[in-house]
Amino acid sequence: MKVRDMEGTYAALKRCEEELRTVAAEAAAAGDYDRLARIAATARRVLDLASEWQGGDDSGTAAEVAAAVAAPPSSEDPPQGRARGSRHSAARNYPRFMRRGDELVKIGWSKAGRKEYQHRAPHSLLVALRQALLDASRARKLFTMDTLERSLAANNVPGYQAYAWLAWLRSADLVKQHGRQGYSLIKAATFETDIEKALIELPAQGL
Repeated sequence: MKVRDMEGTYAALKRCEEELRTVAAEAAAAGDYDRLARIAATARRVLDLASEWQGGDDSGTAAEVAAAVAAPPSSEDPPQGRARGSRHSAARNYPRFMRRGDELVKIGWSKAGRKEYQHRAPHSLLVALRQALLDASRARKLFTMDTLERSLAANNVPGYQAYAWLAWLRSADLVKQHGRQGYSLIKAATFETDIEKALIELPAQGL
């Protein structure tokens, strides 16, 4: 097969993966995490196919796509009626985080529905994610969402369900993302106590 044909197929698959990123972002914005998980699985298969046509491996993974859309956005549309000049400053108001009992409440803005949405994550997910993060940080300096998902799956916790907590950990400056290379704990030695302190500082949402 001609090299040009291989390059063309690889480029087409990568375009498909990029479109899946957009669809995944819409699913995450709407709080539809079941659909997000299905899209992530499809993106993974597309990336695997792209790697075969490229003749090498591709560093991007569907889990990282899902993690990226769970991160605090920088350019989501603000509510209608805001002045255009304040569009970007208003977008920075999302997502917001609160606690309701022992649950995390992530408040985001749905670009598709043009309204706020809320996603709740129980404290048990944070416990599982915290342990997965600590285990991953001991094994390597940087770790990917694939590593975290495998650790969470071992405890019967679907990885995509922990994305709200991961987004909060990033917003609280407890976890740092290094592009598509992976994540790291900012202060691994005090990670557990820092989480507890940050939880106390979270504003409470009325029951």
